[in-house]
Amino acid sequence: LGIFLYTCITGLSTKHVGEHFQWSNDIISKYVTFLKKKKKRIDGVIQKNALHILTS
Repeated sequence: LGIFLYTCITGLSTKHVGEHFQWSNDIISKYVTFLKKKKKRIDGVIQKNALHILTS
């Protein structure tokens, strides 16, 4: 989670984040992509529940 937040906050490229954490670019890219997909799913659930509450 720390790497994902660091990437989002700094806006640095995968290369720079990989160098900072001493991980390969491939691993950083896969990790960030995975968390972005999870975030989208969570956002969708939150929006669906909020809409349900507002229309009840």
